[in-house]
Amino acid sequence: MPIMDILVTNILPTGTAFGVLADDHSDSVFIPSRVAMAANLQIGETARALVVPNQTHGDRTPWIVVRVEGGATPASAPVDVLADLILQDLEEGRSTAFEVSESLDEPYDRITAKLAELVAGGRIVQLTCYDLPEDEA
Repeated sequence: MPIMDILVTNILPTGTAFGVLADDHSDSVFIPSRVAMAANLQIGETARALVVPNQTHGDRTPWIVVRVEGGATPASAPVDVLADLILQDLEEGRSTAFEVSESLDEPYDRITAKLAELVAGGRIVQLTCYDLPEDEA
């Protein structure tokens, strides 16, 4: 996993941030809210970051920041890559557990367990919807 200089270009109200590689501004980076807030990132700031390839939406943002030097996640709070990937996937909009499972190519049981953790931790909100059979709709 390479450590690269990144330039923060945008921070959403949720704390999720985006940036570009500082060397040539060629590749976009996704910065999960937990990482951005822990590092107290600001728009226009350059930071050294540990990045990994984005397996979910690599066509739009090829890299995901998992830690920022100087604002690194404390040892008591290990990086939860699956949670970060799920949160990034949900940035696109509402999804069912099945849709997230397919999007991330992860087992459904693993996704539902992680979603339950995220709901219990207050990081996402669960919505329950019911569908009528087609002949009653």
